[in-house]
Amino acid sequence: AIVLLGQGTGSYWAARYLQQRAPEDVRHLLVIQPRQPQGQEEPLAQLVPTLKLITGDFYYKDGSSDQRTARERLNASRRIQHPAYGQVGLPQQTGERQTDQEVLVRRIRGWLKRET
Repeated sequence: AIVLLGQGTGSYWAARYLQQRAPEDVRHLLVIQPRQPQGQEEPLAQLVPTLKLITGDFYYKDGSSDQRTARERLNASRRIQHPAYGQVGLPQQTGERQTDQEVLVRRIRGWLKRET
């Protein structure tokens, strides 16, 4: 199974690619701390949940605006009754790059093992 992963604004572009091209070989979408690029009109809360792929939405719990936008995406997925949309709230970053990356990789691997 092919997994498309986007981080930050890359999450937006990955979702747009999947929306426009709908490649049949991509089975999963992972978005990490997704952000909408400036100048783009379609909100992430409407874009990501509408894709009928197994979707993992990873966000850090340390920012109130991040939690608000994560909640918007989750609510949008519930409204359209997305069959396989899940969110994972990551712990606040420690500031130690290697430790933070290890936590992120472990959480993603665990999620992928459950979903594949």
